[in-house]
Amino acid sequence: IYLDGIYQPMQAGGILDLPDVQRIEVLKGPQGTLFGRNATGGAISIFTADPSFMPTGKMSLSAGYVGGGSSRDSGHYQLSGYASGPLVSDVLAGSISANFDRLDGYLNNDVTGDAGGRVNAEDVRGKLLWNPADGVSFLGTAYYTHREDGIAMAGFPYNGVTAASLYPGAVVPSEPWHYAFDGPTPDVRVNGRGGSLKGTFELTAGTLTSITGYSTFDTNIFGTSEAASSPGCIAVFSCVTANIVLAQDTASQEFDFASKK
Repeated sequence: IYLDGIYQPMQAGGILDLPDVQRIEVLKGPQGTLFGRNATGGAISIFTADPSFMPTGKMSLSAGYVGGGSSRDSGHYQLSGYASGPLVSDVLAGSISANFDRLDGYLNNDVTGDAGGRVNAEDVRGKLLWNPADGVSFLGTAYYTHREDGIAMAGFPYNGVTAASLYPGAVVPSEPWHYAFDGPTPDVRVNGRGGSLKGTFELTAGTLTSITGYSTFDTNIFGTSEAASSPGCIAVFSCVTANIVLAQDTASQEFDFASKK
């Protein structure tokens, strides 16, 4: 996955809601020679809209309902928007986009009786386009993303098959949209931020492009191996409750030259 030309090496870098997508290119693999850049299996290139010198914008608000069967009734709300315009006529333009997503939770916690599966997500991205001279432009981008997902690790034991069932007092879910867990609610939390700077220079022989990128992602995954609640199983280490912490900082620099011929 590539976002505005920047390779996204961590899975968490692809969990984004982008309200200002301009286009998506899907390149069939292998692409190691023609496209390069870690793309032997192909590439998905996502491009967001650059700032415009004409005022433009859009906003979207949605409210939905999730329910039915043995699931909880849950509201789902999403607000996203994009705005762009000139800051200095024909020289400097800016844009900002944001997305906010809320899901109350449609799962049932069989241990506490509470609702589970909540999702809270925010994405904010800003861009500045500077044209200091003819044939020269710089595009700077900065972003922040945060996501709390209570669905991803809420596993369900297929046909009740779990090591937890061998121990007394175990709570094993038996219906869809139900889960049981020892300790805090299963959860995945992602915090990411980063930025990039793209310089484009129109030369006599062609176009030289420089792309500098930096990103940092912190991911916390809290889950269980048995998809059930059983303190006895945990006590003898037949079941494992894990808190997996992943952190990654990535810096990249790329130079491209495209000749006119």
